[in-house]
Amino acid sequence: MSTSKRRSGPAGSPDDFAATPDPKRRKRNDDTHFPDVETRETTSELGLKLVRQLKKSQDKNGRNVAVHFIDLPSKTDYPDYYQQIAMPLSLNMIEQKLENLEYDTMEQLESDLKRMVQNAKDYNHSRSPIFEDAERIRKALSNFMPKHNPAYLRSDYRAYPTPLPQDLLEHQRESSTASEANVHAEKVKLVFSKRRRSEVTPASPSVKDDVRQDQLNFLNELSAHEDAINFEERVSKKDYPDYYKLIKKPTSISDVRALVEKDALPDWDALAKEVRLIWDNAKEYNQEGSDIYIMAEKLESWSEQRLQSLGAGPRRNLKLSLSQPKPKALRLTIGSSTPTPTLVGGTIDSESLRRQKEETGQALSRAQRASSRAAHVNGSTPVPASTPPSIRRSVSRATEQRDVVTTEAKANGTATPQPQAQEPVKAPQPSVPPRQIPTPVEEVDTPGPVAPLTNGARSQDPPTPQSGNLSSYNQSVIPFERRGRDPGKGLESALLGSVIFMTNPLVPKDPKWKLIRRASPIKTQTTGFIGLPANYRDVRVIPVTTPELKSRRRHRILFTHNAHVYREPNSTVPDAYDIRLYPGENILSVEVLADLREGEKKEYAPPQLQFDFEKCTLIIDLSMQSS
Repeated sequence: MSTSKRRSGPAGSPDDFAATPDPKRRKRNDDTHFPDVETRETTSELGLKLVRQLKKSQDKNGRNVAVHFIDLPSKTDYPDYYQQIAMPLSLNMIEQKLENLEYDTMEQLESDLKRMVQNAKDYNHSRSPIFEDAERIRKALSNFMPKHNPAYLRSDYRAYPTPLPQDLLEHQRESSTASEANVHAEKVKLVFSKRRRSEVTPASPSVKDDVRQDQLNFLNELSAHEDAINFEERVSKKDYPDYYKLIKKPTSISDVRALVEKDALPDWDALAKEVRLIWDNAKEYNQEGSDIYIMAEKLESWSEQRLQSLGAGPRRNLKLSLSQPKPKALRLTIGSSTPTPTLVGGTIDSESLRRQKEETGQALSRAQRASSRAAHVNGSTPVPASTPPSIRRSVSRATEQRDVVTTEAKANGTATPQPQAQEPVKAPQPSVPPRQIPTPVEEVDTPGPVAPLTNGARSQDPPTPQSGNLSSYNQSVIPFERRGRDPGKGLESALLGSVIFMTNPLVPKDPKWKLIRRASPIKTQTTGFIGLPANYRDVRVIPVTTPELKSRRRHRILFTHNAHVYREPNSTVPDAYDIRLYPGENILSVEVLADLREGEKKEYAPPQLQFDFEKCTLIIDLSMQSS
């Protein structure tokens, strides 16, 4: 709990508190759930339900309001709390008493919960966040208890905090007197200054309180941002143990708020130093371009401008390093600016989607390194013999359903299919540069899970499944990581019938190129690689769904261009996406998630992963030279 205090006299008399309003004046309704006979068992059952709801309660910004009430404050950090509060209570203590059947009635439980709330209000300042959270819990009790506490049937019942026993009050007074007697008189050191007395103007307590309140207001503004919830508390040590090995000084918005409440940050520069550390840690641990990294940059930009407007000095970057930058650790995925789809069984974790994007990017780099920039006479892009066998195996021709490729419109506006085999091209004249054309699509199988380590070295490269055998890809229980269709499933179960990639017809001098990637009868995830001339940079992507997808109760389509996620189509054509390619590599992915059919179940997947997933990826290498 906070160390900001609002002193009050000994608490214990019911007359000291504002009780629950008189039931006669309160509107009654029939929405009550009183037990027929109130026993310890019924009290424990209802009480445990209430306490567990309070532990999960959140405010409108999604912040947990009961986090400071779950356990008692540390005796080391807050010794004065135990001198001031005679009957400390926490939600865990009350929950334990409920499990031990120590409450005879709901009236006793309500009194203990009100005592816990009153303790927080007695110790903390009335404008502190913990005081406000205590008030939120009090309101939650006022909504719950009249419907579940049979004592409200009595016209004279009024709920009060549990009265403090007299022996506890006397012990509190004795400990408070003893602690004051043990405090030695502070030695005052006189310092004579040459400055005039009028020039020395010590900060008055009111000025100091105003600065602290302004700092708390700033932190509240920061917490109100949508993405700030990911930085409100420290990273979980259980989920991210490597975070605490890499980050030397972990911190969070809650940690900074606690420092402000303890008057540990005397000015705006000290506050700015702590806030900047939050963003530095996030960018140190996460990969550049990840969701958390982008959110940290966004909040850093806002907070830097706000802090400087409030009196903080500009940031100084004085550190110089001649060493190589340390590699980024795995990205941190606590929350996301892109909402994860919610399907049957729970919320789908988006980490697998990100991992798929990383693997696709790695596959692209390998394919590009293994591919020659010079086209053969038949237009194909060969793989050098020096390329490792694992990479050569991963680049192969499509043998299932051929992609439909059209380019260069005729005079009447109809497209002509691009021939699969071309006549040998004569050597061009030295003065006329060769014309760039799209290369044929190459199928790229992203690598599956690597083999386990054997004495510190990988036993062997994992075999790349051929078109007729995808069993090694189907070992994972996560649909995101399974490349092949489930046993007995074929094209009739496809969610994506095809994906159309084409140059934008609205752009002047449209080269009228189109590529149709059709669904595979054996794969749920396909990846292709193609090279395009520089003047093909304006592209339209149109996912074509199947009746099977439309029959599902819920589904979601996501389109991604490199790190940018398109939540909704942005083209004048329905369900289409218009983008502009970057020179170099571009990863375009269409992903589909859908509920299972009614009564269907994936035996290999846990309950929270009962859904279907398909993905079509096209890696485009856009030439940097105009044709």
